[in-house]
Amino acid sequence: YSEFLKVPEEWTRRYARLRSLNDSTTRVDWLFFVFLGVAMLVTLSRRVRARDVRWKTALALGGMSFALQFLASLNQFPLFEYGFDTTGSYGSFVGTTLFSAALEGVTLGGVILLLTACAEPVYRQAYPKHLAISRMFRWNAIRTRQFFTGSLAGITLAFFFVAYEIGFYLAAKRFGAWAPAEVPYTDLLNTRFPWIFVLLGGFFPAVSEEWVFRAFSIRYLHGLLRRRWPAILLSSLIWGFGHANYPNQPFFIRGIEVGIVGLVWSWAMLRFGILAPLIAHYSIDAFYSAFLLLRSGNTYLIATGAITAGINLIPFLLALAAYIATREFRGETEVTNAAAGTAPAEPEEAGPAEVRQLPSYLPLSRKAMYAAFGIAALGILALTVQPPQFGDSFRFRISSSQAEKAANEFLSRLGFEAQTFRRATQPANRTDALATQYVYGNGGIARLNQIYEEQTPALAWQTRFFKALEKEEFRVNVDPAKERAVSFRHTLPEDAPGADLTEERAREIAAEFLKARGYDLGLYELKETKSEKLKGRRDTEFTWEARSGTPGAVGEARVRLLVRVAGDKIGTWTHFVKIPEEYRRKRESENFYTISVTVVRVLFIAVLLALAMGRVVSAIRLGEVPWNTAIGAALA
Repeated sequence: YSEFLKVPEEWTRRYARLRSLNDSTTRVDWLFFVFLGVAMLVTLSRRVRARDVRWKTALALGGMSFALQFLASLNQFPLFEYGFDTTGSYGSFVGTTLFSAALEGVTLGGVILLLTACAEPVYRQAYPKHLAISRMFRWNAIRTRQFFTGSLAGITLAFFFVAYEIGFYLAAKRFGAWAPAEVPYTDLLNTRFPWIFVLLGGFFPAVSEEWVFRAFSIRYLHGLLRRRWPAILLSSLIWGFGHANYPNQPFFIRGIEVGIVGLVWSWAMLRFGILAPLIAHYSIDAFYSAFLLLRSGNTYLIATGAITAGINLIPFLLALAAYIATREFRGETEVTNAAAGTAPAEPEEAGPAEVRQLPSYLPLSRKAMYAAFGIAALGILALTVQPPQFGDSFRFRISSSQAEKAANEFLSRLGFEAQTFRRATQPANRTDALATQYVYGNGGIARLNQIYEEQTPALAWQTRFFKALEKEEFRVNVDPAKERAVSFRHTLPEDAPGADLTEERAREIAAEFLKARGYDLGLYELKETKSEKLKGRRDTEFTWEARSGTPGAVGEARVRLLVRVAGDKIGTWTHFVKIPEEYRRKRESENFYTISVTVVRVLFIAVLLALAMGRVVSAIRLGEVPWNTAIGAALA
């Protein structure tokens, strides 16, 4: 038993089309973001070579990101537990959850670490009078006038943003702009500590986006464009249209709205330092995350939501209290970017690189030569022995154009006109990995090849017939060896007209279709029938299963035929191997061994990546990286 709200399919498709403009705009914006990402990596390599990266600061912020993401993932354990897959043990489920939480934390922490390592040196060099990121939250920095005014400006910007958004959409509404209403529900309240998501929801976007689009991009684009305000405008628009995939309409309105905010926050950074937009950004995103908690009516949720959303007030209150206590601000000379310093510029001409002498050639000994020839002879001999293998007889004997022609002829024989449809053809693998393992284990290679060659072809050319902005389409799979259709699907809108046949008449149509394809239904038994009454027609689906002792049966596995009659025409025809559910559950189950293998594999890869990154950093510092070769290989 279940209840749900059925939304008209046509409305869903029209809304999806509307939203596609938002997504397309964001994809275009991502091209600029990728450009900035590449620029950040190039800048990082130069700063690493100059030994100008404050790794302690990057590690500290990365560690905070790891901790918040790890705790947020663990906090969702009750939600994960509800979706517990009973194919595995509970212990393996707990282990997987912990490992996934750690992996997500490492990923998020690594992102913040890299962004900090890239942006901090640029910000430190470009704005010597502002507070250094590495010293910004020290006590002697909190007591400075710049920290006080910067934090106050950040809080003011947060309130400005709320008022600005209200005014913006009140004005934009007159020109047809709108934003969909949101349902005030989330799984957030089904966790033990929902306020952790408020901290994460404020910290990560604030730090990552402010580092990229303010601390780094403005100075970098300024160097490219030779003008500050064009750089600020471009950086703000890239940031703004990165939010265009929100459902606000028209599709560009969210990009303009956030882009204007970016201009204001960029000015605030130039005037007050990165602290002001950082506090404003955290405040807004944290408030978004805490909004449901604040409206919950629960004292604990309201209190924790308010504290975590307003935690940005603590530094300001500390600065205010320190000023009231001493009636003066502390000097800023020790905590600015100028005091933190930057590495000197690299010399234009480097000295001659050290020439490494390669060892002279040492020939193999006689025993080693004999061993090498012996191994080579055994390898050649092994190539001459060809035991039966799965797929030995599978061949693509026709081209994609021939398969497309065969698919079109198949549709014509069924009475469909597909001449006006666009077409795309690609190879398709129709096998099920677990089904092939079961058939092989119970019937051997010969039986496996027979099933996937004669009963349900493993490979096919799949041709799709479609029209832009229309749901109706055809998919036809053609056997690449015999040039004949082996499966078919006709997708229709739910309100497409058609007949309302009885189950008996629909079964007759399906049986006649299968007999015309060469199937002997005496070898199969009807296992399942489904019927669905749509707006303009009735669809009926039949599933036949191979009988025991027939060519389509191996152990308890059975070849199944599925035919769906849409109205009075064939809508779907396919076939597959059905294996015992117990076997599938056993193969898909997780236990301590499978979890351990996964953990060891991931840790091994992580160690290799760490060693590789260490080697790259050392090579960059020594100037040994062949950048032209590396870039050429990447572009290739």
